[in-house]
Amino acid sequence: MKPPIRVLHLEDDPLDAGLIRDRLKAEGFHCDIVRVDGKDRFTSALVEGSFDLILCDNNLPDFDGLAALRLARERCPEIPAIVITGTMSDEDAVECLKAGAMDYVLKDRIARLGSAVTRAIEEAEERRLRERAEAALQESEERYRLLMEFAPDALLVVDQAGRIQMVNTEAERLFGHARADLLGQPVEKLMPARYHERHAGHLDEYHRFPQVRRMGVGLELVGLRRDGSEFPVEISLGPYKANDKHMAISAVRDITERKRLEERSQQAQKLE
Repeated sequence: MKPPIRVLHLEDDPLDAGLIRDRLKAEGFHCDIVRVDGKDRFTSALVEGSFDLILCDNNLPDFDGLAALRLARERCPEIPAIVITGTMSDEDAVECLKAGAMDYVLKDRIARLGSAVTRAIEEAEERRLRERAEAALQESEERYRLLMEFAPDALLVVDQAGRIQMVNTEAERLFGHARADLLGQPVEKLMPARYHERHAGHLDEYHRFPQVRRMGVGLELVGLRRDGSEFPVEISLGPYKANDKHMAISAVRDITERKRLEERSQQAQKLE
């Protein structure tokens, strides 16, 4: 059984309106139809009502279908619209489609109405679902960006080619580079040249077997600031996916103070 739909029908001929209502019923649609016959009532209905579909005649005395389509697209672009008319030239058909109509049906071929309505509603629902998914993705990405910004560690998102796609404020502070100078750059920019070749191999291996883990366990890791100074770092990696692209997120921590304390502890032990 098809779900009920609420229809705004712009039609000034009661007989034609009845034929269309009967046709929709015969096609299995359960419709709550609001019929209007002019611009003012059409405009009020758009403002006051919540509709699943708009049907509009193309030839009314003081308001044509093209103007109705443009008004509907301006006020409620999410509602699919179909033009129903007695005659229509190819040029008019193209203009109606440009103005927002999903389809048009000639009154002497009204048998097409059912399939046209089904397609229009399905396409509108697919568009709504796609827009919701895109909005959810944007919201998720925005939350992710906020979490990155407030993280205590320097965070960098690196793609499979090893280029930096995202950094947070702490990364700017730690490495001394402005964000704009890092985006799109190879991540090797943030490490001494002697580590570049080894890092490329590690990155390739990570993308083959992505998982949350520390980088370079047992190895000395060194970061490179913009001014050329080096500092010891600890790096953790995790997989990250955005827009169907697999990337890696790196959490970088300056462990200079930890190294200093370890050295002091070792020296103290030697003196004991």
